[in-house]
Amino acid sequence: MTQVIVRPAGPGRESVAVLGLCLAILLLSAGIISLHRSAPEETATAQGQVDARSDLTPGEQGILADLRIAAEDIAYLAESGTGNDTAPTPADLAAEGLPPFASGPENRDARRA
Repeated sequence: MTQVIVRPAGPGRESVAVLGLCLAILLLSAGIISLHRSAPEETATAQGQVDARSDLTPGEQGILADLRIAAEDIAYLAESGTGNDTAPTPADLAAEGLPPFASGPENRDARRA
């Protein structure tokens, strides 16, 4: 007669295996990330140029962001406005409600109405 000992199914072994797998994945991903890390490029700005990330105040960075967003609209107005590719005046841009030329949200709301 053969005796077979059957151990109760417990979460101990499975938990250790899952924990080991998670640790292996974490170590593998950390190794891959460390291999792909590159040093940030240092670019020198010429005299008379300003680095938009570090040399501008937060207010100036906001105005720059508004101008970058409005650049496409300004180009469209220049093309469609007069037909001779002249740039629109700041008053034209304010009438269109483009920031930073518009004085506030009330001008943009009036244009949509």
